[in-house]
Amino acid sequence: MFMLAKLRTPSAPVARASRRSCPRGARVVATSASATPAATPGDVNRRDVLTSFLAAQVALRVGALGCAATLAVVPPGTAASAASAIPAISSEALAAMLLSKDPGLLLVDVRAPEEVWAGAIKGSINVPAPIFLKEDTADLDQAILERISKAKEVVIQCLLGRRAPSVAKTLQARMQALGIVPVPHISVLTGGIDAFMASYAGRNDLVSLPSGKWPRRA
Repeated sequence: MFMLAKLRTPSAPVARASRRSCPRGARVVATSASATPAATPGDVNRRDVLTSFLAAQVALRVGALGCAATLAVVPPGTAASAASAIPAISSEALAAMLLSKDPGLLLVDVRAPEEVWAGAIKGSINVPAPIFLKEDTADLDQAILERISKAKEVVIQCLLGRRAPSVAKTLQARMQALGIVPVPHISVLTGGIDAFMASYAGRNDLVSLPSGKWPRRA
């Protein structure tokens, strides 16, 4: 097992811009079409044109400031974080993938090493969750470049499924920052390894149990 130490007539869309890398004092102006008067039926096309125009102006303003910004037109009522949601995979689906011996599959166990000693899913690599939270990304970058970026399907698992979602989002963002193309498809194991062991603890072809028994936590 690989161990690494160390988002009446609905409102028009809103144009949003990010200024994460803008110089101090610089302003990014994002204009909301909802601030314009309500449209009559004959004004629908004009409103659509106006919304596109305003979005373009925001993009131009951001570019003029030299900011590394992104622009998105978000439909009303849509959560901005929806696009970054990490899908989940069931124990049954993961078991089927493991049995198919897909070479593009990689299971990343983010538990602490002492937790892994109690039992693990065969073929997984251990990259403890704290590595994803450190300001110094050297260890995470090493794991990404040496193993994770080479996979096509990455499944993140922890003990009960509580740590995995945030780790998966951090991993996805870091691979994008490193310019990994394409970024592997990332999912999280529902219920963590505890749920998987509830169904497959007796399968020696799928799991490794040094003590011969899994101590269930849930």
